[in-house]
Amino acid sequence: MVTETDIIYKVAAFGYYPKEMRVYEIMTKPCIVVNPELGVE
Repeated sequence: MVTETDIIYKVAAFGYYPKEMRVYEIMTKPCIVVNPELGVE
């Protein structure tokens, strides 16, 4: 998952060109996933 915050803090802040970046370089880590049937509580 890549958020606007990831892009701002990890791309724009350092002056990188977004089209040259890969998602895995800037995405929030670790990416935690759960079973869709898991309850919110």
